[in-house]
Amino acid sequence: MLKYATFHISIGLISPRFAYTLGLQINYSTSHLSVLHVLLIN
Repeated sequence: MLKYATFHISIGLISPRFAYTLGLQINYSTSHLSVLHVLLIN
């Protein structure tokens, strides 16, 4: 799961919106990481 989270954050660097949508489809925890990541980038 940690490896997946790292991969997910990498996607977030490329396309935060895509990563966020993907996170919602997988689970709340991952989407939450995306939201934090997007907020940090922007």
